[in-house]
Amino acid sequence: SGAAGYRGAAEDEQIALLETVRERGFNRAIVIDATASDHTIPALLHAADLGYDIVMANKRPLSAGTDVWYKLMAARRRGQCVRHVEGSNQRRDRAGDHLVR
Repeated sequence: SGAAGYRGAAEDEQIALLETVRERGFNRAIVIDATASDHTIPALLHAADLGYDIVMANKRPLSAGTDVWYKLMAARRRGQCVRHVEGSNQRRDRAGDHLVR
C-alpha cells in the first residue's frame, strides 16, 4: 500500500492548490483535512514536503500504509505540526480542550 495508490485527478488538483500557495510566497501554511477519505493522502504528504503544518480530523491517513505514517512522523520530527484532532465537542471537553469562538 502507499500514497501512490491513491493518486488521481482530484488529488492532482489538491497538490496544484498547494503549489499555488507556495508560488505566492507562503513559506508556512496550515493544511486542514476534515474529510473521511484516503484521497487526501498525496496532498498531505506534499504539504509535509513543503514544510506546512497538518491538522487532521481524518484518521485514514494515519491508518494507511506504514510509508505514509513514516513520512508524516518525519515531518513532525522536523518541527512541523502534524496532529489528529477529534471532531466531537463532547470528546474535546473530556480531554480538557476548549473551543474558543
